[in-house]
Amino acid sequence: VVDYDDISISFASGPAEGLKVDGGITTRWGPNAEVHITSSTLSNRDSQNAIIESIVAQADGSATLKLQTGIDAVISEQEEPGQGVEVVLVSRNIVVEGEASDNPQLGGYLQVFHTPGV
Repeated sequence: VVDYDDISISFASGPAEGLKVDGGITTRWGPNAEVHITSSTLSNRDSQNAIIESIVAQADGSATLKLQTGIDAVISEQEEPGQGVEVVLVSRNIVVEGEASDNPQLGGYLQVFHTPGV
């Protein structure tokens, strides 16, 4: 017989609200920037996107990215070497600009190759 008066339910964990990253990003990334968090599983569908709410530098040289919304828990490189997620800033614009010229045939050129295994 189970006495249901003695059962309790407590909250153990929920979505991650921040990520601990290298402190070097504190001067280059900022609030409202969009980040992509790669998958820590074999499925690319487990990758996530988030918006940075704030960045807090830590005494150990790392930084904590506080996110506007929670994300699913991820695996760090320290927990599982070779399986940790990567965090990428995706809201930075890249401008390719050619040298100024009166010749309309001249300009910037960018080619991207798919190079697996490189």
